[in-house]
Amino acid sequence: MEAAANYARTNGLAIAFDVILKYRAAIRLYERLGAERIADLAHEYGDGFTEPAAVYVVPLPN
Repeated sequence: MEAAANYARTNGLAIAFDVILKYRAAIRLYERLGAERIADLAHEYGDGFTEPAAVYVVPLPN
């Protein structure tokens, strides 16, 4: 994630992504690597099925 953050900073980009909340191990990893949760949302599928998710951003190094 550090390499991606450095690339984003160098190129004037931001890093944002979402993750389904049931993937707790992934969330722990992202948070341990410095990602910050900024919003909650629901993934809606064509069959009416929804799953709760969260949006994360990666703070960029100075």
